[in-house]
Amino acid sequence: MALALQQHPTHLRSARRSNHLRLVVPGEATRTPARRGVSKSTYFRRRLGVGLFSVALIGGGFAATRAQANGEVNTPVEQRYVIAQEGDNLWAIAERIAPSGNIPDIVDQLEVLNGTSLRVGQVVLIP
Repeated sequence: MALALQQHPTHLRSARRSNHLRLVVPGEATRTPARRGVSKSTYFRRRLGVGLFSVALIGGGFAATRAQANGEVNTPVEQRYVIAQEGDNLWAIAERIAPSGNIPDIVDQLEVLNGTSLRVGQVVLIP
C-alpha cells in the first residue's frame, strides 16, 4: 500500500510546529534552532577553570625549565663516609675530614646524620 503526500502549504506549517519531526523541502533555507544562553555563574566558572589550568601549566613549565638550568634534574648525590675505628668519636672524625674547617659545626652536622653514639665498624656519613 502506498501513501501519496501532497506538498501543500498547510502541511508544511503543521510539520514545523512539531518538535520531533520536521519536513525539509529542497531549496528552502534551513534555520538552526535558537540556543539558550549560559548563565553568568556558569560562564564565570568555566573561565576560572580555564584560567587556573593555564596558570598551573605555565608555572609547571617554568619550574621544570629552572630545575634543568640549575642542573637539579637527576643529579645523583654521592654520599661520602668513613668507618668508625676503635677510640673514634665525632670530634676526631670531624678533625680528620676537615682539619682547617669549623670543627663544632661539622660535629653538629655529623650528629644530625649519624646520631650521638658511635660503634666500632659503623659507617659514619660525612656532610
